[in-house]
Amino acid sequence: KDLLAGFFSLAAIFVYLQRFRGGYWASFALFSLALLSKPVAVSVPVIIASIECGLNAKPWRDVLKKMLPWGLVALPLFWLTKEQQPDGVIEFIVPWKYRFFIACDAILFYVRQVLLPWSLTLNYGRTPEWVMQSRWLWASAPALILLLALIAFRKYRAVWVTSAVIFIANLIPTSGLVNFYYQKYSTVADRFAYLSMLGPALGVAWIYPRVPNQWAKLALMLVLLALPLKTVVQLSYWRSNLSLVTHMTELNPTADNHTNMGSMLAFHLDGLNPVPGTLERPRVAVSDPDARRHLNRRIFYHLFEAVRLNPQGWEAYHYLGQRYAALGRWGEAEKMYARARELKTDSPELFNDYGIALAEQKRLDDAIRFFRNALVLKKDFPNAEKNLALALKLQKNHD
Repeated sequence: KDLLAGFFSLAAIFVYLQRFRGGYWASFALFSLALLSKPVAVSVPVIIASIECGLNAKPWRDVLKKMLPWGLVALPLFWLTKEQQPDGVIEFIVPWKYRFFIACDAILFYVRQVLLPWSLTLNYGRTPEWVMQSRWLWASAPALILLLALIAFRKYRAVWVTSAVIFIANLIPTSGLVNFYYQKYSTVADRFAYLSMLGPALGVAWIYPRVPNQWAKLALMLVLLALPLKTVVQLSYWRSNLSLVTHMTELNPTADNHTNMGSMLAFHLDGLNPVPGTLERPRVAVSDPDARRHLNRRIFYHLFEAVRLNPQGWEAYHYLGQRYAALGRWGEAEKMYARARELKTDSPELFNDYGIALAEQKRLDDAIRFFRNALVLKKDFPNAEKNLALALKLQKNHD
């Protein structure tokens, strides 16, 4: 969705600036497609307006008239998207007094990533709670204002200001001024800045031919040539889910990343059925006993580390229960499921797994109750239906 929205957004900007007959409505259509791909494209009219006013010296009133229909389409769709993520489904609601500073912190983070793009990963773990505990939180706004002031008073001010507006405008919807669901993991993410990179790219393209010093030109060229090499390195982390999550956990060892790492290793260990979702035994992907022991140690390390970092994280307890279940240690699995259930009372998968642990301990009445609860929470749940039927059959044979 992010790439598709970025493609249609760039196409809309390009077509608009070509000024051919019918180009306005063609670009408007492309903008609509960008919005339907992802509503973060709401920033496109601001980007076009900044280019028209800042670089092409168009009267702002004329630009505003042309962009008004775009805004009338974009803002309702953005509001509708927010309605799909109401505050009621978001675990942590950021108090209003912090939101501006969290947004400034996010923008400064992206600035740093553009200047020093070394520690790139999928999940940075910069949740609002984490940022609010930072000693530098209150300094983020003055620092951003100072940076913008330095840009505004440089040579070629129009170019630098336009680049800054483009860069920031696209980040505003996901900067933290408005709560959104992904903040559970991080306020910032590389994909949020895809379209924003048009700002720095425009600034560099404009300034490079005007750099008088040849050595400075050469240095800038070498930096630009180094960026594709960084891309090659990043691609190596994306060769598999396991390598991606491993890199993510090494750079950012949060509870969520440790949980994901434990889950991914379990998937690697046991194949397509990492944990028995039914009372049948799963197939084994890694058969070597030493390799299995090593992977199990790594799985338990990451999951217990996740529990240590976030004792309220129910998923880590759930995965621990699944791991004990895969080892046939049903009593320990039950304890982990019980703890997960204290923290999460509406997970049908958890109820199903809990029922399996109870059935394996011959507590069929309790197991049947959990399977039925799982089906109440999720009516179309084949595994729970199969488990319930098997448990009822076992209970009948036992009687």
